[in-house]
Amino acid sequence: MSIQEEIRILKERLDAVLVAHFYQRDEIVEIADITGDSLELAKRAMGSPRSLVVFCGVGFMGQSVKILAPQKRVVMPRLACCSMARMIDSAYFDESIQKLEEYGLLKEAILPLTYINSSAEVKAKVGAMGGLVCTSANAVKIMQKAQESGKKNLLFARSMSRAESCQTGRAKIGRARKQLQRGGAWGGYHLL
Repeated sequence: MSIQEEIRILKERLDAVLVAHFYQRDEIVEIADITGDSLELAKRAMGSPRSLVVFCGVGFMGQSVKILAPQKRVVMPRLACCSMARMIDSAYFDESIQKLEEYGLLKEAILPLTYINSSAEVKAKVGAMGGLVCTSANAVKIMQKAQESGKKNLLFARSMSRAESCQTGRAKIGRARKQLQRGGAWGGYHLL
């Protein structure tokens, strides 16, 4: 019996779905039930009737499945970390908010946005402040929602160029008079 056949049998016996990010090795992608890119994978894994998700990807991807489907058991054969996800942690988020408050911005006036590859802890803090999670696919929609929120101060986790690339239609962004940066991880913007 081939290793692929053994895996198929185990998936059935364990009620498992095998999810693989598209950058995995070909032999893993070929036997995966679901393939794709980060948030798409989490959404599709959430919709699977299987109770166990075997996720071949990086840590934040498995965390995303657990956030969307807390009732599912999620295992990752080899826990890998995305270097971009390490650019900001929970403590740095808190320091960033504190620094913006020292600059005179009210916490209630800040709309934090984070990229999908942030840790679950950072996503939780962003969500607790009414913030949003951005992906490459939804960046323009997120900027439109940000504008509709009425909050004028946006705090971006991840790439400052992501915001600058969304300068279309209603989603115009200008640099804030005060910009917070540390290692390129956060950028403060004022929504026009």
